[in-house]
Amino acid sequence: MKDAQLVKDTKGIYRLSAKSPAIGTADAGFKVVSVDMDAQPRKGKWDTGADQYMQKKSVAQVLQTGQVGAGANQ
Repeated sequence: MKDAQLVKDTKGIYRLSAKSPAIGTADAGFKVVSVDMDAQPRKGKWDTGADQYMQKKSVAQVLQTGQVGAGANQ
């Protein structure tokens, strides 16, 4: 198995680095999956894993513990 070369962002979420061998290596056979974990579109050659590498910052984000459940901040 190759090192995916992930990097941790400012919120502690691991993402693909620009040099990741996972970029462009996925089987795009699942046409129902059109966005990644950040709601970024999967276009062209897909990346392996939940994150599609993008140079621009995502608008969507992974929810943190305090943002879900009965005690979530509004």
